[in-house]
Amino acid sequence: MASEEFIPAAQFDGAKPGYMFQMGTKGLGYYVDKKQRKDQGDEAAGKSAGPKREVVGFANDGSFMEQFQKMQQEQKAKEAAARKAADAEASAKRKSAGGDRDAAKKRKGDAKTEGAQGSEAWQAYLEQVKMYEAQTCKEYQQGAIVK
Repeated sequence: MASEEFIPAAQFDGAKPGYMFQMGTKGLGYYVDKKQRKDQGDEAAGKSAGPKREVVGFANDGSFMEQFQKMQQEQKAKEAAARKAADAEASAKRKSAGGDRDAAKKRKGDAKTEGAQGSEAWQAYLEQVKMYEAQTCKEYQQGAIVK
């Protein structure tokens, strides 16, 4: 059986050493697995086809889940610490770059208000607001009616 290149088969009849079941050029059946034969030949000659793999037994005693959860918690803690450090750094940059931003905003806002109050557009806007405030529904405690 080992000397035949192809063994025809209508269906899979189980594994055969040195063969693989497939649809090939000669039809459905068992074809010689040249790689498997080469590996078997190398082992017989004392050669290794590649690094030997060590089989590690795994006991399903629940310890894997505990280790996995512990690893996840450690990873979350590291991410939180990194986020906190990044936030602190960004906050320090904002403070050093901006100086007293609130005071600057206040000064800028005051200048806008002063300039805007004198303009005709601002006066027209304030008149419209007063008009709509007069048309409020006080009994329903509703604010100004907006167009």
